[in-house]
Amino acid sequence: MDKHNHLIQTSFLLSFIYLPLFLIAISQTHDLNWLHTGLFFIILQVLMHPSNQLQIANANMELSDNKIDITQQAKKLNTTSISMNSLAVVLSILVFSLQFGVGILGYLLLSKLHNNNPIRLRKYAIISLLLTMTMQGVLLFALTQYATGKLMLITNVFAIQACAFFVGFVYPLTQMYTHTEDLKRGNHTISIRLGLKGTFALSLVMFLLAISFMGLHFYNTKHVFHFYLFLFFLSPVAAYFFWWRKNTRLQPLVANYRFTRLFVIITTICMSLFSLVLIYLNHFTK
Repeated sequence: MDKHNHLIQTSFLLSFIYLPLFLIAISQTHDLNWLHTGLFFIILQVLMHPSNQLQIANANMELSDNKIDITQQAKKLNTTSISMNSLAVVLSILVFSLQFGVGILGYLLLSKLHNNNPIRLRKYAIISLLLTMTMQGVLLFALTQYATGKLMLITNVFAIQACAFFVGFVYPLTQMYTHTEDLKRGNHTISIRLGLKGTFALSLVMFLLAISFMGLHFYNTKHVFHFYLFLFFLSPVAAYFFWWRKNTRLQPLVANYRFTRLFVIITTICMSLFSLVLIYLNHFTK
């Protein structure tokens, strides 16, 4: 398998990091249209998120010292990413509406500004963090609700903020093992700015804010039991986070790809299971 095909397959796997955010949004959507939900799932998970991962891989190749990679691989990745983005926009217009297609296009353009050279907003620590929280937490929630059912931003204002802060919890932690590579590429990430200890401190604050806003959401919607479910499913994530934080203080090398991947897997599984339970309670028991 050549590097191009390998990166495409990897991009599909990485796209499932965002699956819990999609599931949470549809769990809180009223008048859910299951056909539209399935179609938007394909647009989001098969086209949009994988193409974003390819953009990141492409930008990293362009900054590589290996000029062969730039001429042979980066161009192929760029073509594949543009094709997937174009198909996502066209399908969004055909399946949903012109306005929704414009929204998807805006999301993709923001992603391109964030990931691609020469602008590459991901190299600016605070801007990158805030933009990622806005895109994956706020904008994705709104687009999902618009596509799959009834858009209710006021009712879900606390849930949207919880999703944004949850992204803020995960995002800095995934940057810890790439400090050396990011510095070489000029990416002054929030994790580099804060160091390992500061990264865990920031993520802990984001984590507590996400929990608080989710609690406010369920209290506001009179589903307090759902908040207890949230805490139950989130407990393995919290346990792993504090274990990882403690061991990283003792041995900084623990902040590596292996433990980051395990953190992402645990978080994705726990949040997805919680969201699926909410979908069942909200859409199949009434």
